[in-house]
Amino acid sequence: MDDVTRELPPVVVGSDRPTATDVSTRAPATLFRNTFFGLAARAFGIGGAAVAAVLTIRTLSVSQYGVLATGLALTAVVAAVTELGVTTVTAREIARQPDQTGSRLGTAVAAQLFTGCAGAALLVPVGLLLGYPPATLAVLGVGTIVVLAQGVLAAYGAVFLAQRVFIYIAVYTVVQYATLVGATGIAAWTDADATGFAAATAASYVAAALAAVTAVRLGLRIRPNVRGSWRSAPLLLRAAAPIALSGSVLAIYGRIDVVLLSKLGEPADVAIYNVPLIVAEMAQIVPAVVATAFFPLLTLQLRDAPDEARSSFDLMARLFLLISVPIAFVLGIGGTTILETAFGTVYRAAGPVLSILAPTIVFAFFTYLLWYGMLAARLERGRVPAVIAGLALNVGLNLWLIPAYGARGAAVALLASDAFMVTWLFVVVARSAFPFRWTAIFGRPSIAGGASALLLLLPLPALAIAGLMSLAYVGVLLGSGYIRLEEWQPVIGPLLDIFGRTRGAVRRRVL
Repeated sequence: MDDVTRELPPVVVGSDRPTATDVSTRAPATLFRNTFFGLAARAFGIGGAAVAAVLTIRTLSVSQYGVLATGLALTAVVAAVTELGVTTVTAREIARQPDQTGSRLGTAVAAQLFTGCAGAALLVPVGLLLGYPPATLAVLGVGTIVVLAQGVLAAYGAVFLAQRVFIYIAVYTVVQYATLVGATGIAAWTDADATGFAAATAASYVAAALAAVTAVRLGLRIRPNVRGSWRSAPLLLRAAAPIALSGSVLAIYGRIDVVLLSKLGEPADVAIYNVPLIVAEMAQIVPAVVATAFFPLLTLQLRDAPDEARSSFDLMARLFLLISVPIAFVLGIGGTTILETAFGTVYRAAGPVLSILAPTIVFAFFTYLLWYGMLAARLERGRVPAVIAGLALNVGLNLWLIPAYGARGAAVALLASDAFMVTWLFVVVARSAFPFRWTAIFGRPSIAGGASALLLLLPLPALAIAGLMSLAYVGVLLGSGYIRLEEWQPVIGPLLDIFGRTRGAVRRRVL
């Protein structure tokens, strides 16, 4: 239920569009700065979310946490469905026509308020239809605030995304997680129940929405043009329909396992599954930030320099393999130790679940990259059959595996359906937009991964083995020139520039 983060000079109304030369010379630094601000904010967010999770899980019993996880999972589904692709379409149109930012924002706000109110009104009735107990219904009642606040946040976040000013997204992300930690701390101190911790989540979204509105009005000096926005909202929703369909199905896909566990198992099963799921999703912050920062650049490159766009997409695929596999090693091998240290020995049974879910991190990296590549190339309709088929497979596997294997069965179902869906997206993108150099991208990582796996034979603690495997994997790839030195320049250049400026300032002060 999170958004994105980045920074760069805003697109001023009436400014010239970048030429192909502009894209090639300025965009890499832009991508680096946006990614830096995004990752910095997300690092704060990960820390805040981790602290809030530890406080929540250690305060509530396993069954109480299962109630909270169930309610928030259904809230997340409804919130994502009511977004209906409005953010993506609005960001794309503002990027192409910055002089219409006010009217596009007004239309987006109107559309989000309409769909958000409808979703919030349905949240508790859906819980009643599913036969949830009063404690879960109370969490869903608080969830209506989350649905409404996230709708507003999504509309205003589209402006930052389109104008590539990620520093403002970083600001509201910091506000959100600072509020979450503070409110969760109060809930833990007062020994609140699941509803109290749900209220802490709602407070964090309200604070983030208010911060985003303030940043747009005071920082960018943009006001939503509400004249005619209600009449334009249906047109926006219609334009976003393909994205809305695949996004809604994907939102259901992302939480249907938790909902099914809540009906086919016990609240404790939900908790044992949801804790490692949260840990795995925290690792997805990296592709969420990097791929979203990459999206505006890729859109401009496809328009002005298609060959550069293909090279950039190829480089991002290799970078994602370099980053994601070591994360999967650490969580897959050392997962039990990590969970017991963070949440207590009562969650020992969640360790094997995290080991099963670890490869989904690699799939998630590529899902983000492929999806934004499809958006930039206007291939969003191609995701619809993939996510529908993935959801059908996920539901079928969950219905088969959960009764027999509980949380582990749900994890296997997610792993299998993730692999199926990312393979489908690879085929669509390779055929229609970016032909992949399959051997160049996947050959050396496969060899490095196989060689690293030999370290499993060492008689060392699990986390030590995971660390050594990660180092060996990265070392083999970098040593073999998997990413060439000149390809690191977009990162090295800005870092050297920052270092040079800092050193010059220090010298001036000393002298």
